[in-house]
This record gives sequence, C-alpha cells and structure tokens, in this order.
Amino acid sequence: MTFLKENIYFHIKPEQLLSNLDRLLDFDFNYEILARSDFLDSYTTEDIDKLNKAFSAKALHKRIHAPFVDLNPGSTDKVIRKVSSERFLSALELCKKLKSSGLVLHTHYEPIFYHKHFNEWIDNAKDTWSAIETRANAYGVTVCIENSLDNDPKAVLEMLKQHPSFKACFDIAHYNVFSEKGWQHALSLYPVGSIKEIHLSDNNGDEDAHLVLGEGSIDILSFLKEIESRNENPAITIEPHSEKDLIKNINFIKKYII
Repeated sequence: MTFLKENIYFHIKPEQLLSNLDRLLDFDFNYEILARSDFLDSYTTEDIDKLNKAFSAKALHKRIHAPFVDLNPGSTDKVIRKVSSERFLSALELCKKLKSSGLVLHTHYEPIFYHKHFNEWIDNAKDTWSAIETRANAYGVTVCIENSLDNDPKAVLEMLKQHPSFKACFDIAHYNVFSEKGWQHALSLYPVGSIKEIHLSDNNGDEDAHLVLGEGSIDILSFLKEIESRNENPAITIEPHSEKDLIKNINFIKKYII
C-alpha cells in the first residue's frame, strides 16, 4: 500500500478528545471529530482555542462529522427539514472555527420509508443541500456525502449530480451491512474522482459493529487496493469505538497500509 500517513484520520467524540488531548495527539494521527448536536450546543471558545493550538503544535489536521441522529433533510415534515438544515449549518460553522477543510454528512436517506418516493425525498432535501453547498464553498470546505442506511448509492450519486462541489465518503462497513449487492458493486457505480474520503471499520455483515480492522468479514486490504487503483487520494478515516480499539487499528494500519 502507498497511502500517506498524513491522509489517515481517526473518528473520535469531542469530549473524549478534549479530556485526553495531549495523550491522543501523541499517537501522531489526524482526527475526525463527531460534532453531535449536544456538542454543537455546548462547546466554548476555550474548547476551540484548546483544539486549534494543540493540533497546530503537532502539525495535525481535523475533519468534522456532522450530527446524524434523528435528522432528515428530505422529510415530508418541513419542521424536521428546517431543524436538519440548522444542524448541518452549525457543523459548517464549527468547521470554520476549527479550521477544518472537510465535513462529512450522511445522506439521511432511508430506503425503508422512501424507496417508493425517492424523487419526492430528493426534491424536499434540495434546499438544505443547496444552502450547505453555498456556505461550504464560501468557507473553503469540501462536503463529503456518506452512505449510511443506503442499500445502493442512488441517493449519494443524485446529490453529487445536483451539487457539483460535493464529493463522496464511501463507508465500506455500511455497505457490507445494508447493500443488497455488496460493496464491490456499490463502489463500481461511483464515478472516478468522486470519492474524497473513505470510512473504515469491520463487521460480519449483520450489524454496523465497528470492529477492529481485520476482526470481521470485510476484506479490508482488497478494498484498499480497489481504492488505490482509482488514484483519488482520499482521506482515510478509521472508526474505533474505544481507545483500546484505536490502538489495535493503529497497529493494523502500520502493518498493512502505511
């Protein structure tokens, strides 16, 4: 593998990062910060300064993951659409304050509810995505749209088509659970040049378990070879659920990826 260490990120909760900042940055990797709604409502100027100073001192980078629980920009309920838009725009403001050039947003498309009303969902979501695109462009932030419950890339690809500055975040673990035809088929549908971030965790196809790389059924190395062959040079974000798993994942990527 020829992936650069500078492109590797670890997904982390902000409170975990802030309470263990020096020790976590001593691992010498970048971090993607999960900007949950409660954090967007509670972070302080001191928190922002603390993060910016510490990351700058280590010459490390930050990406932001927008909140996703209970949000739906394509909802039939205009109040839900409004709240969703407000949360996403708040995450963009956090990008600006934390000097982050990357924001990950789920599609929030749920096939179980909307597969028969896809065009309606897309139309309902259009104003939200347009507002995000306009402000992201003004801030110099690249928005990467991540598949979540999507069983195929249809929603992602339509969003990329309608909003040309958006890029894709390909989450192999989500496709391993939710895709009807597997991650290989899903990946083949993404235009070359569209993927600017990938999310890595492992599972056994039954749930999004966020296992350590190599501890589930996903052929991580085959996937990375496919990504490498596309010459897109994406950010690679690994998603552990504990510091113990973070360390195990670091050992995996040092052995196989960088």
